[in-house]
Amino acid sequence: MRNRIAVLALLAASTAFAQQTQGPTSAISPGTFTNLASHCGSSAFVNGASMSMFASSGDTNYTMDGLCGAVINPPGATNSQSNGVSGMVDNHANGVDVSASPAAMGVYAQVRQYGGSGTAAWGFNAVGIVEPSINQTTLLNEVDFDLLTSVTNATVIGWEVNAPYFDSAPLQSYGFDVVTPGCHTTNFGTYPYTGCPQWQYGFATQAGATPIGLLLSPISNFGNSKPSQSIQLTAFNSSGVPIAGTAQMDSNGNIIFTPAASGGILLNGNILNGNGTVIPSGVTGYHGANTATKVQLSDNTGTSGNLTKWDVNGNVTNGPAIAGAGAAVPTGPSTSTTNDVVCYADTSGTLKDCSKALPLSGTTGSIGGSALTAGQCASGTATINGATAGMLGSAAATDGTYQSGYIVQTLGTASNTATVYVCAIVAGTPTAKTYNVRLIQ
Repeated sequence: MRNRIAVLALLAASTAFAQQTQGPTSAISPGTFTNLASHCGSSAFVNGASMSMFASSGDTNYTMDGLCGAVINPPGATNSQSNGVSGMVDNHANGVDVSASPAAMGVYAQVRQYGGSGTAAWGFNAVGIVEPSINQTTLLNEVDFDLLTSVTNATVIGWEVNAPYFDSAPLQSYGFDVVTPGCHTTNFGTYPYTGCPQWQYGFATQAGATPIGLLLSPISNFGNSKPSQSIQLTAFNSSGVPIAGTAQMDSNGNIIFTPAASGGILLNGNILNGNGTVIPSGVTGYHGANTATKVQLSDNTGTSGNLTKWDVNGNVTNGPAIAGAGAAVPTGPSTSTTNDVVCYADTSGTLKDCSKALPLSGTTGSIGGSALTAGQCASGTATINGATAGMLGSAAATDGTYQSGYIVQTLGTASNTATVYVCAIVAGTPTAKTYNVRLIQ
């Protein structure tokens, strides 16, 4: 019956040792190992208590206990508390700290498992029961640790789970496991229990108990660049198959959320930083052709109908207004030639290379200033990128004046070079001028 303190059997050895060294010899009993009645190798009952009083109605799952203790609190009792079994150790001598003293344990419990498959073993098993007749608010603790210390440089651990003898990794191991509660009305004695009330919280910290409710340390206490231990969340998918996701901090301080292979990160609210909302919960898509692209953020300066442009940080910002009233923005040609004119390929606004170069332009140095005979020419050149020999052209004086009696001709004469000729119809001296040049194919 699990509503007794199973550790009592283990305390018998400690009691025997104490009696051998300080008092009477320990009680020796052959024991009764049947499921007909409970039995105690050594017992202490106070105020008419007995072990049979703690059996549940109809319960025949009796135990064999090496040491039993039971107390009945009478009405009006004023003692601070009553203990069925109590163990205490004072780990100092005459109030002086004993630095070389052994480990001190008020109660020590040990179990050794030699049984086969399905055999259960508990080093310590505490059961608390509130009887149905109790109709008032009740605080029920199966295990209660009251830690008292006034030493400020002490390390105090309320509960430590230690496994010093893992010679090889078990198939499964849990430092702390919250199991499904059972009940007497449904599937009693069969695990896992179904149809019984559940724990409302598997783990809770009371208000004001601690500034950090859960501390997860690195996965290893050796070496560098070790990430934190992770939190694993497990669920059943629509086919009843377990799926799991994790949350972890890497060695660079990044918080990593890894969902199950079939899932993602679902936020039921805005993503915020110290300046307010970064991504609102209403965002339903992303920018780009696939999930590998980045989300592009806006600086919130957009004007309705305007184009957008990128700022130096890669964010979308307000651009110029669209010129004209067309329904679509023209798309550029897939191929083009340097300096060619672009024109429309169709009525949908598609652009293409029209295979016609823009006018090529440049300016000559000073031409003229020396006497010419009839038919003689003065010349000068202009450097024009894209010019080739044989191109036609025109030239005009940069000061906008015209000289009668002279003919001005322009030709592409070499790669990236145009030549302007000022030729005399009759003998004369042309005024020295510079000329603006335009070439066409």
